[in-house]
Amino acid sequence: MRELRHAVGAGDAKGLIGLTFDDGYENNLQYALPILERFGFSATVFVIAGRLGQEDNWQHRFEPRPWMKLLGVEGVRELSARGMEVGAHGMMHRTLSRMEAELLE
Repeated sequence: MRELRHAVGAGDAKGLIGLTFDDGYENNLQYALPILERFGFSATVFVIAGRLGQEDNWQHRFEPRPWMKLLGVEGVRELSARGMEVGAHGMMHRTLSRMEAELLE
């Protein structure tokens, strides 16, 4: 996303797209990254800082679903070292639209 934002700012974004992965799943490192590297692409992976190394036990719209492992600290570091941008997807994957104003503050 950083590369795309810079290109947009420079008026040189024609043909570019932004690839993003939400939640920072471990399979981003295992499966997606090697494919991205093979084609010379990068992406932004948004990780949940307070849940590194855990599973995605939050509610999903579609059930049943498999529980998937989230990247740990070393996995996040490896993604970054291999050229992926890492962004924040919150601390605990809470639904902000359902939170009380005081808690959001």
